[in-house]
Amino acid sequence: MARLLCLVILPLIIVLLSSHASAQSTLSTGSSIPVEKHKQTFLTSPNADFSCGFYEVGRNAFSFSIWFANSKEKTVVWSANPKSPVNGHGSKVTLNNEGNLVLTDVNGTVNWDSKTSSGKGTTVVLLDTGNLIIRDSTGTKLWQSFSAPTDTLLPLQPLTKGTRLVSGYFNLYFDNDNVLRLMYDGPEVSSIYWPSPDYNVFDIGRTRYNSSRNAVLDTEGHFLSSDQLNIKASDWGPGIKRRLTLDYDGNLRMYSLNVSDGSWTVSWQTIAKLCDVHGLCGENGICQFLPRFKCFCPPGYEMKDPTKWNRGCRPLFVKNCSKTEEFEFVKLAQTDFYGFDLTVNHSISLKECKRTCLEICSCLALTYKTGSGTCYTKNVLYNGYSSTNYPGDNYIKVPKNMVSKHSDLSCNPSTEIVLGSATVLGALVAIFAVRMWGFCSEDQHKLLVYEYVENESLDKYLFGNVSTERLLAWNQRFKIAWGTARGLAYLHHECLEWVVHCDIKPENILLTRDFEAKIADFGLAKLSKRDNTSLNFTHMRGTMGYMAPEWALNSPITAKVDVYSYGVVLLEIVTGSRISSGIKVDGKEVELREFVQAVKQILASGDVKDIIDTRLNGYFNSAQAKDGKHAQHLK
Repeated sequence: MARLLCLVILPLIIVLLSSHASAQSTLSTGSSIPVEKHKQTFLTSPNADFSCGFYEVGRNAFSFSIWFANSKEKTVVWSANPKSPVNGHGSKVTLNNEGNLVLTDVNGTVNWDSKTSSGKGTTVVLLDTGNLIIRDSTGTKLWQSFSAPTDTLLPLQPLTKGTRLVSGYFNLYFDNDNVLRLMYDGPEVSSIYWPSPDYNVFDIGRTRYNSSRNAVLDTEGHFLSSDQLNIKASDWGPGIKRRLTLDYDGNLRMYSLNVSDGSWTVSWQTIAKLCDVHGLCGENGICQFLPRFKCFCPPGYEMKDPTKWNRGCRPLFVKNCSKTEEFEFVKLAQTDFYGFDLTVNHSISLKECKRTCLEICSCLALTYKTGSGTCYTKNVLYNGYSSTNYPGDNYIKVPKNMVSKHSDLSCNPSTEIVLGSATVLGALVAIFAVRMWGFCSEDQHKLLVYEYVENESLDKYLFGNVSTERLLAWNQRFKIAWGTARGLAYLHHECLEWVVHCDIKPENILLTRDFEAKIADFGLAKLSKRDNTSLNFTHMRGTMGYMAPEWALNSPITAKVDVYSYGVVLLEIVTGSRISSGIKVDGKEVELREFVQAVKQILASGDVKDIIDTRLNGYFNSAQAKDGKHAQHLK
């Protein structure tokens, strides 16, 4: 029996010992590890959160990296050689007798060297923070990965004036004016895109006066820099593993690790719309956000590489400066190429602007703002973007024989539309609604063009499987509730005619880029003179679950039906649940009336956390939840 136990236990001990040996926390002088053992862990932090070793970046290509050990797919946070991977055969990492940690390729070429030269007794250790450090025989720290970041900052890892995050052509760094910035630094042009060069840094709460130039992400999800940038993760608090990464698309994002499945969720990001990032679509390319990011080429151009948009577009024609009369312009509405203006002229006509561009050989396009009559001629076409918020149009300079291929779709200019009630149009355009920009009617074709609202409707952010990056924070919810209330107050009290919407629900509350609420869909709205005490309807209007009892009781219909609907929406904003389609309390279906009574009791007790959306993890303003009086900062 003892012999049998020995036969069973001995192999188990060997497995355990070999497993432990492959997961050491310290490397001593003279040790090395070949790339062929990349499936074995080189170093592991004592808390087992981080690992260090060879990381496969492509077929037979490896980097020497540090990664999160418990993430679903080894999430790399640092690499010694991100731009020059080594061969999958014959490469190795060695802590040589001179005290240098060296990465060599298959032919012995040094790919990376710590250059510490600290002699025998040197050790390499991976700390619990994810920081790889090299110490001499006295324990003095000689080198650390925290001082040489690649594209990621870990909690407690400083970003200083001597370091930067780099991802492709994108950089996060402290500029000479002491401001933390994001820059596209391509092979041909460079341009800063965050904070936007259109604004003074002081206007956005930053300062140039602190020359210390340092920033750090703490262990609770708070990122603070010396220029007064101050941001917090949406899930701010202790106990969550996070990283701040400059992604391949040029956006700086904070991620939080879900320990249950090893996945990452975005808890903060710098750029709301990717088209604000420069260089994404390459030279001559134009970025569009609908609401997802995409690139396209202007008229007369084609993609350089059909598989890679960041390579940009190339012209399909050869420019001949001696024959300017052979060129014409194709209009791209509400489009611009940011920066690189050749000339700027104010208070001139579009015709004069075009003539200016035609007379300059190097002019490739122009941007014209009608209101101010400002003309920008362009000799470099980078950072192209198309947005309904842009107050100008771009005109691409192409040969005349190409213009007909790209003519704009437009209405018959001889067709006119006359609206019978200017008062009605004024009432619907001036309020907190989706503004109508234009319309056309040609034979059977009818078209209404409305203002584009980037963040869709409120229901997308409240119900169903809402991702962390789309989950509304408490201050956003309060802002939306306040804005919707102001919109209804305008309809009910400030319009020349009394407007009752009749269908207030999350689907009809649209959200702008800055999450300002816009009331939409006036298809069921009713207008009435202000001296009327009620409205006359031939049939019920609205959506079940949001309709006031007056509709069913055949009682006089007033603006209070909108107030009732708003009350249901307000409960849905607070709870994050679809109150209108039935409420379950402790697994039991209850009536809306019963639920409201329960809410009243909770409010009376002063403890409101039980009705707040649990996905907020307790991060809400108790005073606002109780009475809404703390709205002054939104005015």
